[in-house]
Amino acid sequence: MIQTSHSEAKIFYTASEACEILFGKSDKAKMNTMYRWLKDGHIKAERVGRTWLIPRHVLVEFNHGKDFA
Repeated sequence: MIQTSHSEAKIFYTASEACEILFGKSDKAKMNTMYRWLKDGHIKAERVGRTWLIPRHVLVEFNHGKDFA
């Protein structure tokens, strides 16, 4: 699991990191769900090359306002 203090909190997370935050793990089925949500626009993110970058505030909103560290 990703662990950072608030002073070291990242601004953007990859799809794999976001999957761990939202689901607690990033197995193949969860990653397929994550990519589907990204492609369908359920999670607002930017694609840079082949990498999805998800802003922290989007994950907090998607997680019903629950912050993570």
